[in-house]
Amino acid sequence: MRLFCEHRIATSASDFWEWIHSADYEERVARAIGLSEYRELERREEAGTIYRRLRVAAPLPSSIAPILSRIAQVDEVAYVEEQWRSQDAHLVRWRMTPELFAERVRVAGELRLEPAGRRHCKRILEGEISARIFAVGPLLERAAIREVVRAYGTAARVATELAKERQRSARA
Repeated sequence: MRLFCEHRIATSASDFWEWIHSADYEERVARAIGLSEYRELERREEAGTIYRRLRVAAPLPSSIAPILSRIAQVDEVAYVEEQWRSQDAHLVRWRMTPELFAERVRVAGELRLEPAGRRHCKRILEGEISARIFAVGPLLERAAIREVVRAYGTAARVATELAKERQRSARA
């Protein structure tokens, strides 16, 4: 199932790119979304990219709980996220591997920033979520997409707040 969301951020694409993976921004987003864990496991530079591997965990969202309760006893969603951040373009390719049903669930895509005038940019997330789980796969896919879109909306609000803070401090 296709995943897509787009948000307008009140800062230039190059400015946002400078701090999109900063500890401050990532910590704020993790708190706002309600993650119980967001921890970098590995980071290395490869040819033209920065590779990161992270462990992410969150309480089980209410939209997914009824579906997962039919097939597993879990109270948390946890996964390993791999990111390949381009050093030449405003692009991050990513892949998530859930701890539960890793062999049956595929989540991957890309995040990119595009200029939208001098003082704004568009953050675009595109991807694919596939859950090959009998009887509940499509339900799980739709619920996961809703959760990702909700989380990225929250992250966009955090980015806008941080952009305003940076603009105020630059004027001071």
